[in-house]
Amino acid sequence: MKLSFLETGLRIVAAFSCAWLVACSEPTLPDRDSIVDAARNLIEEQKYAEALDMMRGLVDAYPDDPNVQTLYGEALMASGQPSLAVWPLVRAMHDPDHLIRAGLLLAKAQVESGSGADAVKTATRILEVDPESQEALLFRIHAYIGDSLETKALEDLDRLEKIAGKHPSIDFLRLDALLGLGREAEADALFKELQVDVDALKTEEPEQAARLCAATATFTFERGDIAGAKARFGDCLKDRSSGLVVRYNTFASTCGIHLNQMD
Repeated sequence: MKLSFLETGLRIVAAFSCAWLVACSEPTLPDRDSIVDAARNLIEEQKYAEALDMMRGLVDAYPDDPNVQTLYGEALMASGQPSLAVWPLVRAMHDPDHLIRAGLLLAKAQVESGSGADAVKTATRILEVDPESQEALLFRIHAYIGDSLETKALEDLDRLEKIAGKHPSIDFLRLDALLGLGREAEADALFKELQVDVDALKTEEPEQAARLCAATATFTFERGDIAGAKARFGDCLKDRSSGLVVRYNTFASTCGIHLNQMD
């Protein structure tokens, strides 16, 4: 049976209409690569808010893309939002190739947001793959100390020292753990070791010198010697180091002491 001209035309219109409806019903995904590149550049320029605004559409559009999820988590971390960074980084860790990179960011986010138990689990997963990961050990140590598990922290500090060698940053964490356990005699002995190198630290690693100063004064204060704590900070602040001043201000606000040198 021959179709009339009108029927043929109607069928053609219907076919085009169906094709148009199908095309319109399929969501158009954002241009992933160009947005990721642009966002990465913004992060490097420390324009975190702009990077986050740019990437929000990608995060839900590409939930299984570890690069997108990791970069978004990195931007959230850089902008001071560690708790919000957890979910995209958990997503990214599902990819075995991103387990370490995303996992280290995740452990850091969990430590900074106060989720110590989760940080321990994340760091442990990384250490199962890379037993000598110094960063994973450090995050696990911080998590243990934050959760008052100083004995476990000391075990990890011994393990870290075997890998990285002796270093002031390891000793400072050890001091925290020893003080948390009330092992004052060992902490005092360690202080004396560190004070031998304090002058060199002020030149070579001023931030570490500042931390040693604050830790020494804190240790002295906790033993009930407020005058001695003030004296220790007074000696440290003679060089007017900004790092030491910041450390002192934090300590002073906690302990309620003040120095004339800060006027």
